[in-house]
Order: sequence, then C-alpha cells, then structure tokens
Amino acid sequence: MFCKNCGAPLADDAKFCGSCGNVIETAPAVEETPIVEETPVVAETPAVETADFEGTVVLDQQPITVEAPVDAPVYDAATYNANFAQPDFNQPTKKKKWPLILGIIGGAIAVLAVVIALFFNQLSGFFIKTFGSADQYFKYVEMQEFKKMTNDVAEVYGKFTNTTDKVEDGAAEATTKLTIDKEILDTLNALVGEDIDLTFLNNIEFKLNTGAKDNVVKSDLALEISGKRIVDFSVLADMDKKEFFVALLSLSDKYLNITPDDESNSLSSAMTTDVMDALPSDAELEDLLNKYLKIAIDNMDRVEKTTKTIEVDGISQKVTVLEFTLDSQTVMNIAKDVLKEAKTDATIKKTLIEVEKLVKEQGLVPEDENIYTSYQEAIDELLADLAEEEFENEELLTIIDYVNSSHEIIGRSIRMGDYDILSYITAKNGDKFATKFKCESVVVKGSGTEKKEVVNGEYTLFVDEEEYLTLKVTDFNKADIDDGIVSGKFLLAPSSALLTEMMGSSIMDISVEYEIKTTDDTGYCKLSVVSNGKALFGFETNSKETKVTNITLPDSSKVYTAEQIDEWASELDLSKITTALRDAGVDSNLVDLFDYYLSYAAGSDYDDYYDEEDWTDEDWSSEDWDDEDWSDSDELLDNMGEVDWQ
Repeated sequence: MFCKNCGAPLADDAKFCGSCGNVIETAPAVEETPIVEETPVVAETPAVETADFEGTVVLDQQPITVEAPVDAPVYDAATYNANFAQPDFNQPTKKKKWPLILGIIGGAIAVLAVVIALFFNQLSGFFIKTFGSADQYFKYVEMQEFKKMTNDVAEVYGKFTNTTDKVEDGAAEATTKLTIDKEILDTLNALVGEDIDLTFLNNIEFKLNTGAKDNVVKSDLALEISGKRIVDFSVLADMDKKEFFVALLSLSDKYLNITPDDESNSLSSAMTTDVMDALPSDAELEDLLNKYLKIAIDNMDRVEKTTKTIEVDGISQKVTVLEFTLDSQTVMNIAKDVLKEAKTDATIKKTLIEVEKLVKEQGLVPEDENIYTSYQEAIDELLADLAEEEFENEELLTIIDYVNSSHEIIGRSIRMGDYDILSYITAKNGDKFATKFKCESVVVKGSGTEKKEVVNGEYTLFVDEEEYLTLKVTDFNKADIDDGIVSGKFLLAPSSALLTEMMGSSIMDISVEYEIKTTDDTGYCKLSVVSNGKALFGFETNSKETKVTNITLPDSSKVYTAEQIDEWASELDLSKITTALRDAGVDSNLVDLFDYYLSYAAGSDYDDYYDEEDWTDEDWSSEDWDDEDWSDSDELLDNMGEVDWQ
C-alpha cells in the first residue's frame, strides 16, 4: 500500500503514515476466493487519487503481480518498524493551515482597503469622468475643490471659536538682535556728528521669555545693550481669577493691576464665552458649507466637456476643460433650494435658539421675542417674493475649469461675455511649473520647480502691464506646513517704477529678504533690508522651548490698582535707565542728552511752570537769588558734553 496523502510506501497493517502522519483508512473486509493452484495469484491494487502538483508521482492503474514485483521494494515488518515507527495518539497532530491562510487573506484585504482609501478620489474621479456625464464630472471636481476650502475655513474658525480659559503648560524664550552694516553706521555717524559713536546699535538685543503653568501666564520683554539690561516690561495673568498685572521690574518691584472692573469683565466674558458657545462648532460649520455648496452645484447643468493642451510660460499640459454658463434662472433655482433647506436646518435652528437665549439674558431683545420663528417667517416671505418674480432669463457669466489627470482643478476662468474678469492657471511638466493670475489690470506670473514639496521659483506682479514687484522663493518646504514647521527664503524686490513712485527716486537697488526655519522646538527667522546683495540692516531672531517653571503671583502689598497709576509711576526709578546705558558703553554724549530729556519728562506738568496765573511778582523776587545761583551754569553745560546746540 501507499499513502494517499504523500505517496510513501506503507506496511499492510499500518494505521498511520510514517512519513506524513496521515491516518490510513482501513478497507472493508473482502470475502476470500478459492485459489487454483495452477493459476498464479494476482492482486489488483486500486488506483491512488493524487493531487496534480509538482513532486507527486502519479501511479498507473495496472495490476501488480504479488509473486514477482519488479519496481516496488519489499518491506518486512521489522524493517518498517525500525525506520517508520507509528506515532501514538498522544503526539501533537500537524497544525492546520487555515489560520495562516485566513491571516494572509485578511492582510490582503486590509492592504486593498488602504489602497482604495488612498486612491479613492482618483478611482471615483476616473469612473465619473469615463462613464459619467459632463455635468456629473463638473459637479464632482467642483465639490472636491470646495471641500478643501471649507476644511481650511472650518479649521481657522475652530481656532477662533474654541476658546478656553485653560492655557497649556509650556515655556519658550526668544532673542532678537539688531544688525546694521558698518557702512550704514558710518553714514549715520556722519549725520549726527563725529563726537557721537553709534556702534552700540549693533549690540542691541530684545529678549522675550514667556511661560504658562497651572493656568498662570507670564511674559517678560527686555531691552539689553552689550548684555546689560536697560529696561523691561512684564505681564502677568491669572486666567482662573481673570486678574492681569504689568510691571517694569528693572525700575521697581511694584505691579499695576489692570484687571477690568466686574461689569466690563462680565460683559467681556459673555462676549467671549457665551457667544462662542452659541455659535456652531467647526465641524458643524464645515458640514453647513458643504451642504449649501452642494445644493448650489447640483443646480449647475448643461456643462460642456472638451480636452485640450494648455501652455503657460512655455510649459504645456493636457487638461480636461469643463465649461458652465450661469444664467438668471439657475441663480433663482439655487436661491429657492437654499432657502427651503435653511428654513428647517437643524444646526441653524439650534444656533438661533442659543443666540436668542443669550441676547435675552443680556436684555437686548424683549422676552416675548422668538428669533427662530421670525427667521422662518422671513424665509417664507422671501420664497413668496421669488415665486411671484417675473424675469427674462439671461446669461450672467461663464465658469471654465481646467482639470488635470488627477481630477484637480489647476485653473479657472470666470468670463462675462468675451471678457475674463478673473482667471488663474498653473501648468506642470515633471518638476517644472508655471503659473499665471489675472484680475482686471493686475497680473501675476511665476515659474520654477517643485521637488518633493520643496518650491523654488520667482513671481512678478504687473499693474497695467508695468512691473511692480518681484518675489523670489528659495527652498520653501511645504511638507510640514500644516504642523507649523516652515523653512525657506523669500526676497521681495520693488521695481524701479515702484521705488520712483514711493520715494521719488530709483537710484538705489533695494529689497526685503525674509528667511525662516523652524523645527518642533526651535525657530529662526531673519528680516533684512538688502541692496545689491548686501544686508544693510535687519533683525535676527532665535527661539526655543524651555523648561516650565512655577509662576508666582505678586504679593498684594506690591500691587497698585488702576486708580493708583500715578503712585505706581512715582515708584519707578528712571535714573536706573541712565546708569544702565552708561554701564553698557553707550556714548556719554547720548546718555547725557537722554538723561536731560528723561528728567524733563519725569518732572511736573508743563502748566505747573508756565501758567501765568500760577506766578506772582514774589515768585521773581531778586531776594531769592544771588550770584552763586548762576555761577555754575558754564560747568553744567560742560557736564552736558560738547554738543552743537545751534
């Protein structure tokens, strides 16, 4: 016998295959047949059913003579038992392959689902474009384009409306440094005079430290020169108690409480919290926008579809052109459908009821006023007016979409008659792109490359066909811009015509350069005024996240109320500014001038000295003066420095 599973030879009394472990089915007993001695006994071996796969031997269905087998070797019991011992029932059986097969099938389905999800728009766009009508394809690409817009609008709206009194713990610091080219400094020095040194300007820094912990926020902004703190400004806010404080800690340890009074604070709270709660959520707004845009687009029929090759600044691209003409009847149909849906819209109803509750609490409308009922009655009146409206249908404008092979709108024209009131298009060929925007007399043209979402290009603004501005973009990375991670350089250069219009002359080649590079926890940006490739002056800022620390609120003994602002101001020691300027190495002539004007500003009011009604002849009595009072006047001027007062 041979194993039906693997084809291995078996002993006559074998119950298991010694090769693969397959259970051997026992054939039913067969009645013995008398054997004639003269006739050799021949036993017919039944045909073995085998699967037709590689490595399996398929046997012929021919009888085999027992007495003289030729091909099959003879196995006795001892030999078989020695080499192919039968397994007992306690041995583990061979694992079934079904779990593995099911896992493979499940994985394949999961991969297929991901592929379909990733390319759903491509697939759906392909089928609609291929098998659908021009109207259906136009509505599809328009809705895909509008969904991107509504998503962005809802995101910005959500950041504005999802206000909370809780501030996330965190801290950061930033340093902004002023940089001035040496030639510019020399020019400034020549203007103010040789006796004044302005080199300290390149040592000016602004330092910002801000942090939040346990819903208390603090921000400190300081001016430093050569590492010496000149003056600072601090703001503290207790978000739980709604208290706000300011201080000039380098001049005084006293704070000024600038918290609004209870009435103003409650009104502010109502406007910032209750109103925001009454408005739709960002998700609800997005659904509303998509719903009513779809109502409008569903009314747009009779679209013409063609295929053409466009060319922008030498770059060609094959596109599908969808052209729809908007007439007054379509506008009327859109208005009716939008009003009918808006009348019973659940989100609008909920919003109006919440707004009604809020304005009644503020006493802005009578208690018996029903805003939602009035809203529905107004819609009914509008619908009635539209139903009675008689008009002659006329074409208003034509919308032309240029759609690429990915079913994205890469260009659009809004045409009135034969005149394009607005148009834009961007053609791509590999990594290269060219774009053009036109609205009335304003035209923007640009071209460049985009590789792995990194853009390099140049854009030029024309007004009445005259060049005004050029924007050069270098290594602008769009990959992580949604996460607030941005990098790139931007150079904005006005044309000679614009410089002449703004400054009366175009003799100077001047432009503004902005460079930015951010990561998850650091930031760098630089703003420079550039001429002939050289930075004349600018600001450079470096920032990073820092460790969050506890923030201490000021002790009540060191706090003045808003009504005590004069007392708070009197606590400020302004002489510390002059001392700090001298310590920082600022030119003494400038410090003396600053000290003079600071002292004058810190003195009594002008009217205290110059109101004639406050003076009498006794105030000018010569008895109060002697020669010594005037003897030090020359010395005083000497101390002020050698300044050309003329």
